[in-house]
Amino acid sequence: MILHGAESKALSTSQVDHKTDAQVLDQTVAALCDRQIAMLGENGFHGDGKTAAFKADLVGALIDRCGFGVVAFESGAYDFIAIERSVRRGEPITRDMVASAIGGIWNQNAEIQPLIDDLRTRTASGRLLLVGLDDQLGSRGSFYSLEAMPAELASVLGPDRQIECAGSLKQRIWSGYTRETPYTEETRTALSRCLEEIEAAGVARPDDRDATRRIIANFRRTLARDFQPGLERLAGRDASMLENLVEAARDSDGNKRKVIVWAGNSHVAKALPDGSPYETRSNLGALAAERFESSAYALGFTAAGGMFRYTVRTPRDIAEAAAGSLEQRVLVEAADQEIAFRNTNWLDVQGAIVGSAFDDHKPVLFDWATAYDGIIVFRREQPPRRLDEQ
Repeated sequence: MILHGAESKALSTSQVDHKTDAQVLDQTVAALCDRQIAMLGENGFHGDGKTAAFKADLVGALIDRCGFGVVAFESGAYDFIAIERSVRRGEPITRDMVASAIGGIWNQNAEIQPLIDDLRTRTASGRLLLVGLDDQLGSRGSFYSLEAMPAELASVLGPDRQIECAGSLKQRIWSGYTRETPYTEETRTALSRCLEEIEAAGVARPDDRDATRRIIANFRRTLARDFQPGLERLAGRDASMLENLVEAARDSDGNKRKVIVWAGNSHVAKALPDGSPYETRSNLGALAAERFESSAYALGFTAAGGMFRYTVRTPRDIAEAAAGSLEQRVLVEAADQEIAFRNTNWLDVQGAIVGSAFDDHKPVLFDWATAYDGIIVFRREQPPRRLDEQ
C-alpha cells in the first residue's frame, strides 16, 4: 500500500487506497512500458514520502512487466561501479552495500526499505544493473569511494607515488582542505597528474580495467568543474550524468538496455521555467530528450498540499493548491482519489498554468507539457519516515 487517508465518503479508506493504488500504478506503467529511458522525478529536496513509496512500487513493476534492466540513481557513480565489479567476480553483494551506494538522502527512508532488499536480490543474481549517475565525490557513508577507492587506484604506482597520490585523492574526496592548505589550481593539477599516472600504469587485475576507466572518467569530470561558476557547474554535472546514462543504456555488445532513472523533478524535466538555476536545456532531462528522443519519458511528481522534508530534520508545509492550478484541476477531476496520473495529452490541453512540480513545491506559471510526458499528483504529501529518527 502506498496511500493513506483517502477522503472519499462513498468508499472506506482501505477500499479507496487499494483501488486507487493499483489503478494509478497500472496507468503509469502502461505509459512508461515501451520507452527505453523512464525518468522518475521527485521534490528537489528529495523530501516526499508518498512519492518515494509510489516510485519504489513503480520500479518493481517496470522491471517485472516491461523488461527494464537498469536502475540509475542520482547518486555517486563510484560505489555502484564497485558493486557491478563484485557481481562480475562472483563476490557477495550485501544489503548494506546497496543502501550505502544509494546514499543517505534516500537509504534511511522507511518507504524504500523493501525496494533496497529487492534491488540487492536482483543485482546479486545478475538480473539487474545498478548505476550511479553523479560524478560528485564524498557521499557520506559510502562503503567504497571514501576509503578503499583512493588506495586501490594508487596501488598500481610505485611506493612513493602510491602514498602521495592515495593521500591526495582521499583529501579531495573528503574535501580535507584548510585555510593553511587550501584547494588551488595547483592542487587540482597534481590530482590530474595522479590520475594520468594511474591510467598509464594499467590495472592489477584484468577485470578492473573497465571499472577503473569509468572511475577515472567520473573523477576527471568532477575535477574539471571545481572552479567553474554556479551555472556552468550545474550544467556540467547534468552533462556528466547524461554520459553515465548513455553508457548504462547499452551493454558491452552494443545492445540497448532499458533504464529507470531515480532523480529530482528539475533533473528529469525536459524543460524548465525562466529563473531556474539551469541554463537553457542544460539539465539531464533536456539532454536525455535530445539524445534518446521519444524513447525518453519524464514523469513529474507534485502535491496539492501536506508537508515535505526540507532538510533531514526539518519539515515544511506545502501551500494549498490554488483554484485553477495544475494540482487542483487534476484532483477535481479525480474527486474520489488521493493520487492521480495525467499524460502528456492532458498536460498539453491545459497550456501554461500554475503548478508546483519543481524543487520545493513553490508554484510557478509554466507549460507543464514541455517539461513532463506525464505527471503524478497527490492530494496530500508527507515527509518520509526516517529510520535514523526512530
